[in-house]
Amino acid sequence: MALARFSKPIDQEKEAKAIEQRMRRAVGKALTNIASLGLTDYAHPKFEYYAPLFFDFREVRQRMKEIDLDMAHSVVRIHIKKFLFALFDEANESRKGA
Repeated sequence: MALARFSKPIDQEKEAKAIEQRMRRAVGKALTNIASLGLTDYAHPKFEYYAPLFFDFREVRQRMKEIDLDMAHSVVRIHIKKFLFALFDEANESRKGA
């Protein structure tokens, strides 16, 4: 059984925290990518659609400034729940349309 290795509650906690950290990193990369697209072309249809859908404008704008000025990335408060809900809605919409 695959779940047998997670018999201890401490192991489950460690795994949960590791998964959360991986998600934060992945969403952070998505934020950097969308901000980079916005720097290249602020009127790009994908930027205009996805940036406000998945992120708060302040977050995107802050990351855009950091990329533009070659600054180290600061800690940006990423709303994981907003990102996941938007991703879920997008997945449902694309499934309905297909």
